[in-house]
Order: sequence, then C-alpha cells, then structure tokens
Amino acid sequence: QSGQIYYSTDFGNTFIQSIVPINFIIEDIGFVNDDIGIVIGQATVTNAILKTTNGGLNWNLINQQMGHLNVDFISDSV
Repeated sequence: QSGQIYYSTDFGNTFIQSIVPINFIIEDIGFVNDDIGIVIGQATVTNAILKTTNGGLNWNLINQQMGHLNVDFISDSV
C-alpha cells in the first residue's frame, strides 16, 4: 500500500528501498529468475506494469492503461 518496493541481499535480515518510477500499489509480482521480474498494480490514475532486470534494484515502467491483471511464468521464456 505504501507504493514502495523493497529488496534484500541478506536473506531478509534487512531491506533496501528500490527505485520505482511512479506511485504504485502492488497487486501481483513474479520473477522469471533472480534478475528479471514483473510487477502489476494500481498507479495513480490507471494500472501499470513495471519490470526489473537487476533483481529488483530498479524498476522501469513498461505499460500503463492496463486492466486488473495477474502475472505468472510458465518457464523462464514464457
């Protein structure tokens, strides 16, 4: 609900705030592997999709104007 995403490099003992480009409330999150992840959620006016390629350190806006969605990965390429 805070609009922030946090990551840990020490198995959850401490957390560091990620860089997120928009105000965002997470509805679903999924990672293909240790580096690539997708977050879907509610932005200020509409829903949006964010993507990370560095394990959650930074997130980039991929798309806005999306409906309520979930994210699932069948494999690391689908």
